[in-house]
Amino acid sequence: MPYDKRMKRGPSLTLNRPTGQWCKTFTLPNGRRKTVYFGTDPDAAMAKYLQERDEWQAGRDPRETVSTAWPTALTLADVCNAFLTRSKGRVAGGELSPRTFDDYFDVAKSLTSHFGRTRVVATMGPRDFGDYRAAQSR
Repeated sequence: MPYDKRMKRGPSLTLNRPTGQWCKTFTLPNGRRKTVYFGTDPDAAMAKYLQERDEWQAGRDPRETVSTAWPTALTLADVCNAFLTRSKGRVAGGELSPRTFDDYFDVAKSLTSHFGRTRVVATMGPRDFGDYRAAQSR
């Protein structure tokens, strides 16, 4: 078989000959294309592809998130409240100015309004914060 012919595994995965890994190129919502590699074993690669396909097509990287199977998942509201409570104690002790605390409060309010109070922190990744930053610059 000539080198320029690509081996396929069904309609979905293509074999990358130099690395020997099965891959798929996704078009992200921003128009860019991303090639994702699923490993060298054909059956395991297909299983991993089927498991992650919907997340990649939606433009999210499923490998950036952590499993949320814990019974008590930490939410964004929990983190913000704990941070603000600690910061309020620092204001009372004179370690932090009230103006800085007000800035912290505004950022916490902005984060919870963008992501939602019940968003599980373990599911947040770099892409989410990039989207948040882009939304703040508008």
